[in-house]
Amino acid sequence: MKLQIGDKVPDFTSTAALKGADGRVQTVSWTLSQEAKKAPVLLVFYPGDFTAVCTKQLCDYRDNWESLSRFKVQIVGVSTDSKESHERFALEKNLPFPLLDDSSKDICRKTGMLLFGIKSDRGFVLGGTDMAVKYVYKETLPFFRRKASEVADILKAHV
Repeated sequence: MKLQIGDKVPDFTSTAALKGADGRVQTVSWTLSQEAKKAPVLLVFYPGDFTAVCTKQLCDYRDNWESLSRFKVQIVGVSTDSKESHERFALEKNLPFPLLDDSSKDICRKTGMLLFGIKSDRGFVLGGTDMAVKYVYKETLPFFRRKASEVADILKAHV
């Protein structure tokens, strides 16, 4: 399935690894439709935890978190890595946003972000509080990445 602007983002529930205020990573249930009621959601799809380009990309978002969070959008990482991998990655890299477990590949499949049927592709889906797609983008080549400043421009234009 390839999402288009105006389509509804398919709902899903997953586990999310998130570093808490106490410095420990917790794993919680995360449902898109419930979270979207609170604020728009930017799903950031990336191929893998601890890989060079993905680590650089997500750490750039961490380092520029203040400028990204001013848009009042929930930024959520999604990859086909396991919950355990996400827990280690979120803790080691001190990520301020949740990482969703899509080891089943269900989220990637539903959103059209599955690379060769194997891993998460690199891209974005921005859904509004009504779950309508406001922006969707898939990198042409998975070793390209959008910098935090580019994500800020996307959010500025679409939120």
